[in-house]
Amino acid sequence: MTSPLIVILMLVTATIAAPQSQRVDGPKATFHDDVLDRLVGKWDVTGIVHGSPSTQTIDAEWVLNHQFLRVYEKSLENVAGTNVPYEGLYFVGYDHTDKRYVAHVLNVLGGRESESVGYGQRSGNEIKFVFQNGNVSIITEFIWTPESKTWRIVSWRDDATGTAQPILDLKAIPAKSP
Repeated sequence: MTSPLIVILMLVTATIAAPQSQRVDGPKATFHDDVLDRLVGKWDVTGIVHGSPSTQTIDAEWVLNHQFLRVYEKSLENVAGTNVPYEGLYFVGYDHTDKRYVAHVLNVLGGRESESVGYGQRSGNEIKFVFQNGNVSIITEFIWTPESKTWRIVSWRDDATGTAQPILDLKAIPAKSP
């Protein structure tokens, strides 16, 4: 006769072992994406942010065992209402379990602005992220244009009434060599 303790230990061991053997995320599940690979490098960015002209730079590279694309963005002009340029770090990865992109954003606007995580889907050469903050959604699209080898980054705010308010419309071209 098997003791109840041995049965419990066997069940616990099976429960712990099963998810690890079926796990698709983790350090061995590196993230490869042919569209995001095109963003690796340095970019000169121009466009409109909150209705005003903006000039920025982007520097992107794969980090953390090729789990995330780190995108560093910095504007030349100050953020409206502040005395500092916009500066942000984006970590774009992929959730293999839920089959969706994920974007973690940290920026000069502080902790409150960095609370949400965006989830995205890819369609062809476009990746569309949705960041949910209460009853307001921020939608950001990264669009690769192979013919011109440029990126278009557009973002808008969508509130509970369904009113879309543009945030930015940017074009990124490969940075000129110094």
